[in-house]
Parts: sequence; structure tokens; C-alpha cells
Amino acid sequence: MVTNNLLINEFMKQVKWNATTTPITFIITIVISSVLASIIFFTYKYIFDGDNYKLKFNIFLVTVIFITSMVIGLIKTNLISSIGLIGIISLVRFRVKLKDFREVSFILWAVAVGVSTGIGYYILGVAYSIVISILLIILNIPLKSKTKNRVLIIRGKDVKQKRIEKIFIDENIRFSEPIVKNYDKEIEYIYHLEKYVSLKKQEKLIKKFEVDFVKFI
Repeated sequence: MVTNNLLINEFMKQVKWNATTTPITFIITIVISSVLASIIFFTYKYIFDGDNYKLKFNIFLVTVIFITSMVIGLIKTNLISSIGLIGIISLVRFRVKLKDFREVSFILWAVAVGVSTGIGYYILGVAYSIVISILLIILNIPLKSKTKNRVLIIRGKDVKQKRIEKIFIDENIRFSEPIVKNYDKEIEYIYHLEKYVSLKKQEKLIKKFEVDFVKFI
């Protein structure tokens, strides 16, 4: 028993907690970071649904929160750690291809959350995250409704409008009156679909149409 106590005491000496970082504050930081990471994760998933949603990027946002929180925790521990981390970070280069400017706001949001949890500003991080999440969802409602609309172009030699529209009805897809264009040997129909059509359903429809040219826009 004495030996075990000595080993435990020696181990606890090696575990360095500074004045502001204790086992309890560490657990609180992890829990709050997890909650805020969930808010960011589901907000991003809600806004960028369908084909625009990128799971890898969403996972990246979650990891940014915990990495930033850890870095801030190490920097505030002592000056030597901060100098070493700045040197290491300056050597790291990474590129993230962003097709949508809204994704930049999510990166900044993830970094800000990591900083707030790292320095212990939990209430500030939670309050701002809730406000940002609500604002993003509300402001993206018009864009979200627009991205739901899809244009379908069908072109071929023996394309029959009634057959195409029967397939739409069978698949419960609502559509507007098509724009019809006649070419020398082909006829083209342009449909505006009211609901978003998933990639799997697009492939299913393409097989059913059996025409020369089909494209979803």
C-alpha cells in the first residue's frame, strides 16, 4: 500500500496543472467545447444540406475547436510553451478550398469558440454561439429555399412529355410547365422542380427517362 501511494504521489507531481487549470476546469472545458462543437456541427449541417454538405469539412471544424482550446491552454501556462507553439505553428501550412464564403465564418466561429473555452470564458462562448447559430439559420432561409429548386434539362429524339411527367408523378416530384425547344432532330424540355432531388434519386430518374441527354442544374 505504501509503495502504491508513493507511485500515485509521484505521478500526481508529474501532472502539471497551473493555477487556472485544474482537473475540474479541464473537464468543464471539454464538456463546454463538446456542446459548442455540436452547435456548430448541426448548424453547418442544417445550412449546407444535400449535395452542398461536406462531412469532412464539418469534422475539420470540430477538431479546430479542441485544437485551438488546447493551444490557448498551453500558451497561458507559461511563456516558454507559447514561444514553442508559435514556432511550430509558423512551420505548418495547410490549404482549405472554400467554394462558399459562408464557410469562412464557420472557421472563424470554431476558432473563436476554441479561444473562449481555452481561456475560460464559457458563458461568453455559449451565448455568442447560440446567437450566431440562430442568426445563420434565419439569414440562410432565403438561400436555403432557392437551393431547393432544381432545373432539369431533358433532350432526345423520341422524348414524350406525358411519359416524363408520369415519372414525376410516380416519384412525387412537383414541377412547373416545361419550356420546350425544338431542334432539327431533337426536342428539349426544361423543367423547374419545386423540391430538391437527391443524387440517388437523380440517378434513378435518369435510368427511367431513357433519353439521349439528361442534366440536373
